[in-house]
Amino acid sequence: MIKVIAKFFVNKNKIDQFIQLSKELIENTRKENGCIKYELFEDTTKNTVFSIIEEWENTQALDAHFNSKHFTEIIPQLELTVTQKIEVNIYKQII
Repeated sequence: MIKVIAKFFVNKNKIDQFIQLSKELIENTRKENGCIKYELFEDTTKNTVFSIIEEWENTQALDAHFNSKHFTEIIPQLELTVTQKIEVNIYKQII
């Protein structure tokens, strides 16, 4: 099992745009083979910080996601809403 945490630091004037784009990304991603969970969370202390927390069956499913049409089209649009580089951490389960 693979988990991914993608952290976004969103421009306060672009939060609505970020959420709309994220909604489209999430709806399409949840239909992908190997996707177990794909959810958007807002930081409870900083309303401009969001994380997509993902769970995938394996690295092959995650790689397919990174190459999917909706991912390659929406991520560049999300990048236009952030104030700094998106942080992505990929974890493998060890216990």
